[in-house]
Amino acid sequence: MSTSPTNLSTTLEAFLDSQDFKASVFSSTRGKRQQTRYLVELAPDGVYRVLEEGQIGNIAEVPSHVFLEIPTLEDKELVRWNGTEETYFNHIFTAKQADLANQLRNQLRQTFL
Repeated sequence: MSTSPTNLSTTLEAFLDSQDFKASVFSSTRGKRQQTRYLVELAPDGVYRVLEEGQIGNIAEVPSHVFLEIPTLEDKELVRWNGTEETYFNHIFTAKQADLANQLRNQLRQTFL
């Protein structure tokens, strides 16, 4: 079965429009501190899952699926923030949401080059 870039792009856009996108970026940012990566698995049937790198099995078993690394937020200024980690992440995510989404779109494009 060949994977259609259009189907996977539609799946990615559904993920980007969901609250899962924001939550996964927060998880990925926290995970970065422990050298843990988070990925989104895109399936051509429109299903996506966010996984910690260690949860990914044998990707050869699902050749029609694509795995993209979830981007992280820059959190160096968190120590200077007069609020919680959550409010800091919300502030930065709002400012960078389009760039973060484009990072994932570019990863998907690279998959089909």
